[in-house]
Formats: sequence, C-alpha cells, structure tokens
Amino acid sequence: TRDLATEEVAFTVSSKDIIGEFTSNVIIATLKYSDKAISISGKVTAVSDSVVTIDHTIICNFKSPDTSIKNEQLISVKGRLVGFDDLMGELKLDQCSIIKNN
Repeated sequence: TRDLATEEVAFTVSSKDIIGEFTSNVIIATLKYSDKAISISGKVTAVSDSVVTIDHTIICNFKSPDTSIKNEQLISVKGRLVGFDDLMGELKLDQCSIIKNN
C-alpha cells in the first residue's frame, strides 16, 4: 500500500493558486495534480471530525481527527488529490497530514 506520509511532495501551492488552475482549465490541472502528493497552504475555515476545510475550497480528509487544528489557523497540509468538484468549486484531498502549523 501507498504511504503518502513518506512520499516527497510533488507540488507546493497556495489554495488560491491551485483553485485558480482548476477553475481556468480543469483537464490540464487534473492531469498535472491527480494522484500526486501535494502541499497546499491556506487558512482553516472549517473543522469537522477528520475533515478540515482550507479557504472554503480545499477539503482535506485526515485518517483521524487532529485536535491541534483550529479555525482561522494558517496551515500547510500534504495530501493526495482525489478530485475537483467544479459545481461546488472544491478540491478534495485524502491521506492528509499537517506539514507545519504556522
């Protein structure tokens, strides 16, 4: 099985930049990021169990809840891109972990 935690990050982006790429051309962005380990930074806008939302648009699924993550906190997470919901304008990541708490 794949252990994303040990993989090198293929891309490091801000939440706004990656959403911009998907909004302008979802096909190219999907080919670029799909199934890669990526680091996304931004502000936490929602925390619910093991799901953390960054800047209202990046949905990060953690393996288990992380009680150190708080609303309005600036964080960088590493995760695997699993899809983009163009209707909602949301990017979904799984196997997420925190790279650093800012």
